Amino acid sequence: TETLVPLLESRDIRRRLGLTPPQFAKKLGVPVETIRAWERKFTPADPVLQALLRILDRMPKSALRALDHRTRKTG
Repeated sequence: TETLVPLLESRDIRRRLGLTPPQFAKKLGVPVETIRAWERKFTPADPVLQALLRILDRMPKSALRALDHRTRKTG
């Protein structure tokens, strides 16, 4: 049998990063209402969101730095 990877909760990751819900929302580029919904109703098991949370959990400095460069110029 395969071992299932435990789901991460956005609140736990946000707190480890030392961010408020509005700060976390800004970093992720989502409305703060989305963060609040995740934290009230538990974070969805969406694979993309879970991958992002896992990266933020394992490599917080690099991930936050990458998120700060969302508006890179192309070409």
